[in-house]
Amino acid sequence: MNLSFARQTEVISQLAGFRFLTQPQIDEFLFAGSSLTALSRQVIVRRLLVRLKRQGLVQMTPRVVASAGGTARLVYFLSAAGYNRARDGNSALRAGRPGIRSSTLMEHGLACADVALAFRRLARSRPGHEILEWECDWQAAERLGSSVVVPDAHLSYATATDTLEAFFEIDRATEGSKVFKRKVRRYLELYWSGDWRRHLKEWPIIFTVTPSSTRARLLKRVTETVLDAQGEGARIYRMTKFRFATLDDVIAPEGPFAEIWHRAGESGLHAGSGRVDSVTRRLAPAVRSRAGRLGSGLLPAGKDEHDRRTHLNNTDIASNWHAQTHEVGRDA
Repeated sequence: MNLSFARQTEVISQLAGFRFLTQPQIDEFLFAGSSLTALSRQVIVRRLLVRLKRQGLVQMTPRVVASAGGTARLVYFLSAAGYNRARDGNSALRAGRPGIRSSTLMEHGLACADVALAFRRLARSRPGHEILEWECDWQAAERLGSSVVVPDAHLSYATATDTLEAFFEIDRATEGSKVFKRKVRRYLELYWSGDWRRHLKEWPIIFTVTPSSTRARLLKRVTETVLDAQGEGARIYRMTKFRFATLDDVIAPEGPFAEIWHRAGESGLHAGSGRVDSVTRRLAPAVRSRAGRLGSGLLPAGKDEHDRRTHLNNTDIASNWHAQTHEVGRDA
């Protein structure tokens, strides 16, 4: 396959998943870790986008995506023809291009991509860490086996010893707290139903990424109100694993495993979520080989492949960082 064509295909695939991307985001998806200079990467991405626009596959719109007074950047999205091209390469994509005529959807899609890239950077920077899978909203809903709950994304993240499974809610503060309260109740409804067990070995951590600390604390309190009403005490907090942090903190150089997360039912900021299981297992080689499916792997994992995964511990990876780093060092 021609290298330029392969890169065009990758851009189309990323846009099909995230709906909206800026040029710097596309650059990072394509070339993170590359030996190319920053200027060379910019030139290549710019030429790719020009070519895709001429073919009628990609459109763009000016949009200020930085803070107030920041630099205006172009935001790219697939045309109807571009989405059909993406479906030609990935039949699992739903028929009909998702809605795009909304600034709210645009900001949401860009934030989701920022979170995905933050975890990608983290995995590259830590020996033995890999992203096994990043799935968009409808794929995450299929994994849950429910139409009641539709997370914004699903992440499967591996260290040398453990696998972290997580769902993400990308909150842009465009809805009232009552809406989020209903969302938490739907998660609880799914949790108590047990239907998710047909698709997941462990209940995932629910990471909510917000635009501000005030919003994160508000949603934490809202969630605690719903959980307290269950009458299960501390047990419901341990089992459902709701966590909250700001987008700025998630994408900061310290990375998403830094002490940035509010945990429902606890005070202060924490480095991770859950607790370490007393038994940890090595990832099977077949599972480890699935690394790098962040962008191009939009197809959900098949049932057989999913069942081959090792036990999903959902351990507190960040809280036990030093122990894991020591373990990685022994394996090196």
